[in-house]
Amino acid sequence: MNIEQLAGACHEANRVYCATIGEAVAEPWGDMPEWHRASYVAGVEFHLLNPGSGPDANHENWLRHKEAEGWVYGEVKDADAKTHPCLLTFGRLSVEQQVKDRLFVGMISALLPLVDPYAATEVRQRLEEEARIEARRLEAVAEAARAAELRRQEEEGQRIADASALLARSNGAEAADNVGAGQSA
Repeated sequence: MNIEQLAGACHEANRVYCATIGEAVAEPWGDMPEWHRASYVAGVEFHLLNPGSGPDANHENWLRHKEAEGWVYGEVKDADAKTHPCLLTFGRLSVEQQVKDRLFVGMISALLPLVDPYAATEVRQRLEEEARIEARRLEAVAEAARAAELRRQEEEGQRIADASALLARSNGAEAADNVGAGQSA
């Protein structure tokens, strides 16, 4: 079993649970949009990297993932508006909603022995590589900002030098006019 399959199994268990409590049932795993599938995969990866994490940690991870994607609390789940009624801390969720996190963690615990034992290592390596790439990108942005600031300072210095030279010439011409005016008097 791979990470995607485990995420799909967790989703399908959640679908069954939602049906039993009369909640709207999401589409089957294969029909879900990529953003929704990615949320489940991120949850599985979190547990592979943080074994033993409970339902509250699971929910907090989900909450951070959603907020990073621009989702905010809303009375109704709306993918277009990126609102969700469960964007609350775990303790503020209803018991029915907390069960979803318990179910997710339980599914992972039950199926983890079937997951490729190198999956966590692969996830860790991928995330570390993504972090290195992001660090290089941020360093390049910072370097570009430093270069732009240096250019701005040099341009400002040149403007000040040009203004000083103009002022000096203006003062020199005025002084010459005053000397000339004094000689003709």
